[in-house]
Amino acid sequence: MQDLNNEEKLEYYKKHFDEKTDITEEKSILDLQELSTMIKQLNSYIDGTLDLSLTRIDFMISHFIKNFTIILIYELKEDIIIQRSRKFEEENLANPYCFDELSKLLYVPEEKKEYILLGRLNQAKEAIYYASIETDATPIDNISLSEINALEMEYINILSSTIKKSLNVMHIGAFDLLVRKQQLPGWVDSFYETAFNILKDNCDKKKLEYLFDSYIICNAFLADVLKRKGNDRLYDVTSSIAKMLLHDKNTDAIVYESVQVKDAPVIAIKTDIVDNHIEHNQVTCFKIKTNLGYGVYYGDQINKAMIVNNENNLKWEK
Repeated sequence: MQDLNNEEKLEYYKKHFDEKTDITEEKSILDLQELSTMIKQLNSYIDGTLDLSLTRIDFMISHFIKNFTIILIYELKEDIIIQRSRKFEEENLANPYCFDELSKLLYVPEEKKEYILLGRLNQAKEAIYYASIETDATPIDNISLSEINALEMEYINILSSTIKKSLNVMHIGAFDLLVRKQQLPGWVDSFYETAFNILKDNCDKKKLEYLFDSYIICNAFLADVLKRKGNDRLYDVTSSIAKMLLHDKNTDAIVYESVQVKDAPVIAIKTDIVDNHIEHNQVTCFKIKTNLGYGVYYGDQINKAMIVNNENNLKWEK
């Protein structure tokens, strides 16, 4: 889909939503009831009041994505800055509080994948590269520190990188923003709004308000679970979302809203894409002095290392 121009995309979505809205009102009511029941069951599973098999969770998430979402893969352009933080919790006598290798700030390598725990958008034993995206709204340092729950008096190494080859991404949350009549962020393809309007117009003309309501609650649920505080039951659901979306070889990453900082974008990137599309620029070591909450930190810079040609050994200034 990302290889089509806007005119071709327009024709695709017109045909796609003509087919999606070729149903009776009675069918749309039944679909909405079934979808609502599934969402309630997933929420009960996350809350710990209902048990579901992982196979059942995968089935429901697949049903949501295939039937009640707008799947739009678009390009996240070059030269966007992304950041990733890691707490320093080991000994380095040469450069105190600083990692000596770039690889320690990246994803877990294949030979150590057995140590990878279930995460928000990764299965157990599956590596994914989580990072924050720079915007004008919130300092990116604060976002990446919030994402790892940095605490006062901790030493944090922050890796700053640049997207050097565009990424094919999916955004979760755009539909929910449009329903609430909010403007899409600049890093979301504006054609998403065009596709949204085609669906809405079709539903209005064919008097399928229940079908449109299905899209509303489905996309609200997907956006909501991705920004909830984490636990294993939640991750069973959110990692299933990633499994369904990232299985497409044309999809490089998923963009979604930070759990810790409202409206701040974060990204989960396939590891092989990181190796070929991301250039790492520098690592900065901070000591956290104050955490005011809501993504606001104060700290002292301890040291800084520049990275040349993505070399693994970090050369710190002090």
